[in-house]
Amino acid sequence: MRTPTRAPAPDWDATQQLPVVKRTATLPRGGSPHYYRPELDGLRAVAVLLVAAYHIWLGRISGGVDVFLLLTGFLITASLLRMAERDRKIHLGVYFGRLSSRLIPTAATVLLASLLITMFIVPMTRWKSSVGEILASALYFQNWKLAISSTDYLQQDQPASVVQHFWSLSIQGQFYVVWALLLIGVFALAARDMRRMRLLAGTAFGLIFAVSLAYSIYGTANNQVWTYFDTGARMWEFALGALFALFIGSISLPRQARLVLGWVGLLALVSCGMLVPDSTMFPGYIALWPTAAALLVIIAGTTHYQYGVDRFLTWAPIATLGTLGYGIFLWHWPLFIAFREISGEQTAGLFDGLGIIALSIILAYITKKAFDDGLRSLIPKRTVAQARWGLVIGISFIVPVLAVSLTWTQAIALDEQPMARITSADPEDIGTHPGALALRYPDSAAEIGQVPITPSPMAVRDDLPKMYEDDCHVGIDGDRARICEYGSDTPDVTLAVVGASRSAHWFPAIEARAEANNWRVLTITKSACLFTTGTSTYQGNTYHDCMAWRDDVVSILKDIQPDLVVTSSTRTESDQEYVPSGYIERWEELDELGLTVFGIRDTPIVDNDVVDCVARGDSCVYDTSHIPAEDPMIDNGRVPDNVIAADFTPYICPEQQCYAVIGNVLVYRDSRHISATYAATLAAMMEEQLLAALATLETD
Repeated sequence: MRTPTRAPAPDWDATQQLPVVKRTATLPRGGSPHYYRPELDGLRAVAVLLVAAYHIWLGRISGGVDVFLLLTGFLITASLLRMAERDRKIHLGVYFGRLSSRLIPTAATVLLASLLITMFIVPMTRWKSSVGEILASALYFQNWKLAISSTDYLQQDQPASVVQHFWSLSIQGQFYVVWALLLIGVFALAARDMRRMRLLAGTAFGLIFAVSLAYSIYGTANNQVWTYFDTGARMWEFALGALFALFIGSISLPRQARLVLGWVGLLALVSCGMLVPDSTMFPGYIALWPTAAALLVIIAGTTHYQYGVDRFLTWAPIATLGTLGYGIFLWHWPLFIAFREISGEQTAGLFDGLGIIALSIILAYITKKAFDDGLRSLIPKRTVAQARWGLVIGISFIVPVLAVSLTWTQAIALDEQPMARITSADPEDIGTHPGALALRYPDSAAEIGQVPITPSPMAVRDDLPKMYEDDCHVGIDGDRARICEYGSDTPDVTLAVVGASRSAHWFPAIEARAEANNWRVLTITKSACLFTTGTSTYQGNTYHDCMAWRDDVVSILKDIQPDLVVTSSTRTESDQEYVPSGYIERWEELDELGLTVFGIRDTPIVDNDVVDCVARGDSCVYDTSHIPAEDPMIDNGRVPDNVIAADFTPYICPEQQCYAVIGNVLVYRDSRHISATYAATLAAMMEEQLLAALATLETD
């Protein structure tokens, strides 16, 4: 599973006029002066350093991003309430103009830099997905794009992109819109009465907090990967900050108590990433840990103690880092990804990591000086001008990102060459792209020469069996079987291809010879759903849809009575291959129904970067001597008599060596699945074994 990464910092308050918690932790009300709280800059610094450190050195979640979301809710709510109190209205133009001029220039600069990193460092096989994510980040829906791709079984081997961290900036962008409209609605319902508005707003924030937190807990338990990126599962963190923006003024604690609370909060925040045993617990109830820790620091406020946490957080180096936090977050991730691509390491060493953080700070300082302290200072202070010029600045920075991304996307589409389907079994006519036939007829293959491989590394991830294109394959969601029919209209034989994606990837080899042999081929497949018994799991959760789908498939097979049920017979993990007991139990069930199983041995697993390796022009050969040379089905005493074993491993990994390219055809489309083009070149060998299996049925 692709591990979700952390989010960018909040907008650092569009007004830069933050209320300060005075000695009694009481916020000024109404028209009282606005104060700056330097300890919040320090809190941001701690959060962003935690995020960067955990990304660069540990590869796990720190809880720092949850602090960013809480602070965003706290500061934006305070800002909008002050605007409503001061002007008796909320100026949407000013609000979005300030946000636009503050957030977009730096973000757009990082996105343009990410395009350059993608072009010159990231393998071309990932250009399409990377540019798509950059485009999604520019349009503030990166979180939804990642939610879809992270739960898409076919995309889970994809490495993290240079802009994966923009998912949280997208959530914040959506929050800015929703929250402003919500408060405008509340203000209207309150008839512009601020006391009534606070009451209505508090009620709304409380409901959002409760519903969103409940959804987050439920979603994390049942579909953590999707929930992680889901805006609805994160709204409670914003709402919690908003509630404190409303009511922190009523909190009055002694200085001694606030001294203790401040340090407890900071220590709890720093320890969160170290003590939470599993990152997949986020963003459910466990996210209350870092958010509550941050709230303790906010409540502590200014203690005026020499050893108060506020003295540490307002220390000039820490506070300065906090003012650069937005830029540090945005820059550190693409720099880290560039390091990973160049070095081949997934985490950095001490000095490499410090170098990444130092460079992030330098770039953050440059962009802050150029945009926050430079460009924005030129905007007139008049309300209308602020709105107009803020939006103009934001749009002028984001348009180049959109233009380059869209142009590059079109260029990539033109480069994706058509995929050939090679099915000839004639040893005298194997063509220039024989694929597996090069192993079957080595003498003829010796004369084919070097030609561009097919499919291209750019296109191979989309080289799927036809049932995907025809919407016949059931994805992760869906508990009912979907049947599609291929081959002869007047068949003598019916074959049913059943199982998960590693059963489905044999389909092109079967379909290629179906018409010639008068076969009808039925496909009944589902992602990540092995045709087994017992409890199925997916990404750590019980896979209820799969279990219901399997039961449906058995009922269908009972009614159809195919001549052969074609499915996987073994299971290959990273360091072993075996016949799962659940497979055997399922075959015994089919035996009672009078059905025969054509069990195909699973394909060996190669490295995740197999396609990238080909794109680099490297020699891509993977040793599989750690798994049995012989099919584990052979001489397995538990396998029932209704199962016929088939093994095509010699045509994929001859002599326990897996080649990324055979016969000028790319073998693997990812680490676990063969390409549809290569599968089609196995047609002759598949035909032989199927005919032999069918012949045994006639003699029984």
